[in-house]
Amino acid sequence: MNTPQRGFAGWLNGLTLWIGGFALILMMLHISASVISLKLFGRPIPGTLEFVTYPYMLSVVFLPLAATQVAREHVIVEVFTQGLSRRRLARLDALVAVIVGAYLGFLTWFSAVEALRSTRRNEVIRVFDHDLPLWITRWIVLLGFGGMFIVLLVQVLRHLRDDRDTDAAPPTEGRH
Repeated sequence: MNTPQRGFAGWLNGLTLWIGGFALILMMLHISASVISLKLFGRPIPGTLEFVTYPYMLSVVFLPLAATQVAREHVIVEVFTQGLSRRRLARLDALVAVIVGAYLGFLTWFSAVEALRSTRRNEVIRVFDHDLPLWITRWIVLLGFGGMFIVLLVQVLRHLRDDRDTDAAPPTEGRH
């Protein structure tokens, strides 16, 4: 059973999940307004594709990653693991978490490098006569990967601690 996160991690996790949901609502409204504009006036809202592609979609996809990991709701295929005992399955889960954690660590590091580079260059995309800042979207990706990496790291450490507790000898309370 998953316990809710407390403190700063729980607050940040809730905030990123809320922002991702809010971005989804904004994206739906923006697309709907663009379609209505196309039908009524023969022209879609300028920049809809760019807004959907960059800030909206990246927020919807990346920001909820940590919350999905906390709830352990990522897709899991159990074809080859159905016959494993609980103990072996727990150890396999821990091994997979370490491998995924290493990969997420790399993605987090690479995202941080890209976010810093993009911010320093003030990376933008031209949408008609306005600039849409792309450097902000690089930080969205970093927040998503970094949040999931931190959650996975905590889960692995918690699993290792719990595994040590179950491997320890039973308490000798009452024996003399």
